[in-house]
Amino acid sequence: MSNPKVILLQGQFKFSPKLTNQQVNDNKKYHHYTNFILNVDTITCNSFLKMFQNEDIAFRDIKYIIQTFKGRKFKYHGEILGLLEDNNKFKKVKFFIKNGKINHENCEFRLVKQGKPRGPYNKNQQPPAPPAPPAPTPPRVEKKDSFTQTEKSISSQKQRVQKADASTQTGTEPKPKPKPEPEPRPIKHITKIAPKSFRTLDDDKMLDDAVISSYVNIHLNKQKDNRKIAFESNYILNLLQQNRYNEILLWKDFRDKGLEYYDYIMFPLKRGSQDKGGHWILCIIDMKNDKIKIYDSLQSGSTYTDFINLIKEFLQNANITRNFSTVYLKGPKQETGTDCGVFVSEYAKRFILNEPIDFKQSDIPQIRNNMKNIVKPLLKASIRSRSPSPNPVNNRLDIFEIIDYNSLEPGQQIDATVMDAYLELLSTQGNINNSNGTFLIMPSDFFAVIYNLDSAKNKAETLTTLRNIPILKGKTFKIFDNVYVPCNIENHWSILNIMMKQNTIQVLDSRNDGCQDEVDTIHKFLHFFKWLPKGKNLTEEYVDCPEQPQNNEWDCGIFCLEMLRCTFHEGLNKDGKPIFDIHCIPDIRRRMIKELKNKKLVKNYKYIFDEKYN
Repeated sequence: MSNPKVILLQGQFKFSPKLTNQQVNDNKKYHHYTNFILNVDTITCNSFLKMFQNEDIAFRDIKYIIQTFKGRKFKYHGEILGLLEDNNKFKKVKFFIKNGKINHENCEFRLVKQGKPRGPYNKNQQPPAPPAPPAPTPPRVEKKDSFTQTEKSISSQKQRVQKADASTQTGTEPKPKPKPEPEPRPIKHITKIAPKSFRTLDDDKMLDDAVISSYVNIHLNKQKDNRKIAFESNYILNLLQQNRYNEILLWKDFRDKGLEYYDYIMFPLKRGSQDKGGHWILCIIDMKNDKIKIYDSLQSGSTYTDFINLIKEFLQNANITRNFSTVYLKGPKQETGTDCGVFVSEYAKRFILNEPIDFKQSDIPQIRNNMKNIVKPLLKASIRSRSPSPNPVNNRLDIFEIIDYNSLEPGQQIDATVMDAYLELLSTQGNINNSNGTFLIMPSDFFAVIYNLDSAKNKAETLTTLRNIPILKGKTFKIFDNVYVPCNIENHWSILNIMMKQNTIQVLDSRNDGCQDEVDTIHKFLHFFKWLPKGKNLTEEYVDCPEQPQNNEWDCGIFCLEMLRCTFHEGLNKDGKPIFDIHCIPDIRRRMIKELKNKKLVKNYKYIFDEKYN
């Protein structure tokens, strides 16, 4: 057993300017604070006499706060007092913030024995009955930097650890201790499923990772034995492929406990296209037996060397230097081309519940039905259309007066007012290089109007909408190089770019799942106005967008707008690829608020990556 490196005692950092209560609450949504308490103007140590293996773990919370509010010109003062191990001895140090980093230096402070000060003693006075122990109160740094614990108790705590190690080496059996209560298993959060994802449970359709993750996590909460199993989504593959190993280690399951805490780490992986085709396999890292187990329902003989090498590099990066061997699991064999996700889900479920893996291909239709029944309570309400935005199309600048800024706060999905206003900024200020040719950006309510073109009411609405766009009066989409249409189906934002001159329709979607309903609606609209010959469709082209994780249900609109900003304004690398990802979203939201309030796009913007955001 290794000795602790840091022991925090008590103390506090104060910062200015103050945060709002809403900012504090929003911050706590994305980070579970374990060692410190965040308030509107203070960061208080909550780790009285708590041992840490290193300084990074001890101050992880504070580093997260500093990173989150970086760029806001916060001023910190105060200190956290504690003990730091040096040459097998503890030295007294104070920790402080300088240049946005945690530093420490030696200092002197007095350790005072814990207890309540007593008054003068009177021999004739009967001693009062001992009061009930007071409720613990948060430790407070006094002016003289006094503590409520003796140095002796700390050293004795360390001696007990050393004695235990020594007794193990000499063969002396320590006194038996009462068996500790089993640690309660954390409850996995189950995200809701969009109707689009739910429909992948229909026969002959390939499951998406939202359904797989929710189904497996439901059964992980039903686990009855004591095996420690972590299950993560397919999003882990994106980070592995980009060598962003440290970001995985900051996920909630690994952040507090580390990889070694778990017996098994399990996740699905998809080889091939993330929107169409591809093949699901299941990876299980057996931490006890140093094995990487691969379950392939096709049993095709593929070695999956690319995946395995990424996993081994990840383990090495996490300071797990043991040699992991690869085992290919034998199980039920898939006989179709679309059931791999079902096989993976069912295999993972039975592994978690310790049930026999004895299903077969003929059982798959019934398993799909069972999966539907289990995940159906998670199904989100379908939003097939949106009411038109409150601003008339021919007076779009008025949108700046009614923007719902609350929808730009963390964890909120942007509404139509934000979409319209930001698109207005892009259309008037964004095309800095005039490289996009002639373009037209449709208002956010346009797609809702054309979605149900089969009805006479919607046909009349569509005609009225088109007539209210001055630049389009009496003309067709064919005069523009690009016509951008914001779409919202089932509470998910995407943007389609109609390129009539090139006979192409581009799809900008952070889910990268094809947006087939949206594409079909555009084709129906073009056929209705005879801008496209009957029976002929535009060629579909899927833009490689930064990916939104499946367990994230609120950032789709931000992704869409930022993709357009990269295209129109700035944010593409030399290869023409966007350089932001999910970890930039918190700062992008803050920048958008500033831009909309000033009615001006920020120039020369540099992305800030919040590595803890996912």
